[in-house]
Amino acid sequence: MTWGRDRFVAVGEKGLILVSRDGYHWEVAPTHFSQWLYGVAFGKDRFVAVGEALLLSRDGLEWQPLPVRGGKTLLGVAYGNGTFLAVGEKGTLLASHDGRTWEEILGDGSFWFKGVVYARDRFVVTGYGQVLVSKRGWDWEEANTRHLPKYLPSITFGQERFALVGHARPGEGLVAFSPDGFTWEEYLWLGMEPEAITFGNGLFVIAGNCGTLLTFSPR
Repeated sequence: MTWGRDRFVAVGEKGLILVSRDGYHWEVAPTHFSQWLYGVAFGKDRFVAVGEALLLSRDGLEWQPLPVRGGKTLLGVAYGNGTFLAVGEKGTLLASHDGRTWEEILGDGSFWFKGVVYARDRFVVTGYGQVLVSKRGWDWEEANTRHLPKYLPSITFGQERFALVGHARPGEGLVAFSPDGFTWEEYLWLGMEPEAITFGNGLFVIAGNCGTLLTFSPR
């Protein structure tokens, strides 16, 4: 889900795209796509949605399909510093300045990436077995996550720090915090399997298995 042009836009299964101006009343965008969508971002006055398809929209209602390089599934997307960054299976990282023309900056790997966020002048990407940080263009550095679970599906930024969630598959999960995306020494066990994390209005919100939701504001 993302916010832009005075509206929320959410994406999901079988090409579903929902639009809302208040978060309570939602309109289904009249698309004709059946591919699953896993992420959406807003930047440069446009929306980009990713998944089994790559879509571009100015208003969140009318969407234009674009080709996906290599036919790979994209699992997340973020916008920062004038660039969209999409992440996905087989270590795929795609970058675009306009949401229309994409360059593959990393791929053909054994890992997959799902979480991506831009903050503190850097992109931080998470997935299965790796956390990557880019501070200087597309010069990627791997963070030390050997003490964390392998499955790291989501990341956000709030309260002046990065926060990711992870768990074994299956297994109890945790939320970990980092000031820079490289060191993840502070973490908290959750007693559930977290799949997503976001931050807003002073709170971290974590969504997990079986419809579990956790809200907290650590000091």
